[in-house]
Amino acid sequence: LRLFRFHAHFGREPIDADTLQACAQRTEGLKALSAERARQEMAKLLLAPNPLATLKAMRGCGVLTVILPEVESGNLLAALIAVEDRIGAAPLWVRRLAALVRPTIRVRDLTARLKLTNQESDLLAFLLGPQPAVNAAMRQGAFDLLLFRHGKDAILERLILAAARDSKPDAWLALL
Repeated sequence: LRLFRFHAHFGREPIDADTLQACAQRTEGLKALSAERARQEMAKLLLAPNPLATLKAMRGCGVLTVILPEVESGNLLAALIAVEDRIGAAPLWVRRLAALVRPTIRVRDLTARLKLTNQESDLLAFLLGPQPAVNAAMRQGAFDLLLFRHGKDAILERLILAAARDSKPDAWLALL
């Protein structure tokens, strides 16, 4: 995991085939890794400016499947990174995790497996949950009510993720 974290932050070239093969042969050892360490390494990896190539390499050698079997594809994460860059938002690892995993996961299971903090777990559940319903064309009064009920920071995170999910994010960006 540390190899992949460092590659996400500092790697300029693809990871060589021999190294990836060695990682693939040792995926079983990842199951003995503490949940706290796995969480810490994945959090740091997801905070890299663009971890997509590294995540693809992790998936290719089977490491990602052991650590995060809930991962779908990197398509939403790529769109999220583009939105973050466009609006100048700092990367947030839980936001990026929400973009990376299937929206139908059981957050409780992922929380237990990675030992997420209560705050991280609550934000992940909020980002992946169906409520509150937010749409880009909502009236100001309804939007103000959402801000009051859920807080500015949580709604901001949800809007950033919604903008990434939409192929035409301009309305979301205006709401942001």
